[in-house]
Amino acid sequence: MSDTPSPSTAEADLAFMRALVDGGKPPIPMAGPSIYLVAGLLYGLQCVYHLIELVTPIHWPGPLSLGVAVFVNLAFFTWLAIVLVRERGKRPAGPASSRALNAMFGATGLANIGFIAVLGLNAVWRNDFSFWLLYAAIVFILQGAAWWVAWLLRRRVWMALTAIGWFVSGTALGLILHRDITAYLAVCAAALFLCMALPGWIMIRQARAEREG
Repeated sequence: MSDTPSPSTAEADLAFMRALVDGGKPPIPMAGPSIYLVAGLLYGLQCVYHLIELVTPIHWPGPLSLGVAVFVNLAFFTWLAIVLVRERGKRPAGPASSRALNAMFGATGLANIGFIAVLGLNAVWRNDFSFWLLYAAIVFILQGAAWWVAWLLRRRVWMALTAIGWFVSGTALGLILHRDITAYLAVCAAALFLCMALPGWIMIRQARAEREG
């Protein structure tokens, strides 16, 4: 049996590599960007709330803080469920680069679940909240890696800036979490607004422009 690829197979391989590198102008799915936008806004606002708690002399009742946390998570997971049900059964559109990016960010989401389990449980078992504070630093750096791959595939400047923003903010969180919780929350809020909500908004605008064009 010959190992020499047929012309049709070689052309298909070349087309796959070209699509993976060039990316073209595929339609951007609305589901992922909308989840990114909503998550950035909700969790960014939660960080702002906790920051206000720390810097103001007002005594904020504990149940209010718990209520804010519960509301934010319920709102996000409700939106996530709505999007997943709405997009159920739809195949990812676009060339190989788009499918690769979707798979990459999906894998990043699964890794986040693992981090929540490992760091969250250790925080409870050891009664040490610093384990949980490390979660944001690790996830931010992981997001930076994902966006760096996105930039390598698509070569859009805003993707590179997003990746750098995640790397810088994640590293900063790791360095200040034991020193200044106020600065920690400020960095978290800024990163969530600028590196999550803003890219989600940009992708939504691009998707609409490409569909209308």
